[in-house]
Amino acid sequence: MNTEEQLLNPETEARVSQLMGRTDTTTEAYLADCERCLGAYFSAINGGFAEGLPAAIAAHLDTVTHRAAELRSALYELPDELTALVNLHLLGAVTERRMGRDLDAMVEPLEDLAAAIHQLREQARAEASLGPEALFERLLRALGAAYRNHFNLQPKLDPRQPFLAVLRATLQSLTERDPRIASLFQAEGEAQLHRIFG
Repeated sequence: MNTEEQLLNPETEARVSQLMGRTDTTTEAYLADCERCLGAYFSAINGGFAEGLPAAIAAHLDTVTHRAAELRSALYELPDELTALVNLHLLGAVTERRMGRDLDAMVEPLEDLAAAIHQLREQARAEASLGPEALFERLLRALGAAYRNHFNLQPKLDPRQPFLAVLRATLQSLTERDPRIASLFQAEGEAQLHRIFG
């Protein structure tokens, strides 16, 4: 996903920094999270999630799963090889036991990782049929979470709070690209925002 076009421009960062009264890594981290969320959203609504995951992420997970399986296989063979070294007096029994404990401690997390990746794929497949409206609602929730996580403020529509202005500043440059984003700047977008953040 790093090769995708940049969605947020320098004006967006300047406006968000102005609204939050800060120019620092917190604002940059917020915008980086927003960029990732928006990239995933546009990929999804443009059909890039055919099996529930973007192709780049699916390929990365394939690599992790394959390497974890290779490492598990190598770890299963190692105890026999260590025993052979002990029998040849090239390795002490204490060291063999220690390595055996360490190896046992590594196998279970690798198996758990493979199971978690499988579960992630199944869940993504099950949700691959979400329509654009549901995806847009998830995007808004994700942007609200990014705001909360980076600025340590609840995403509320209270006019005394900067959230709504920050959200709109974040999305302003994308209104021509997506009608759902454009709707947030119209009266009909108010109801949706109140339903999600009200």
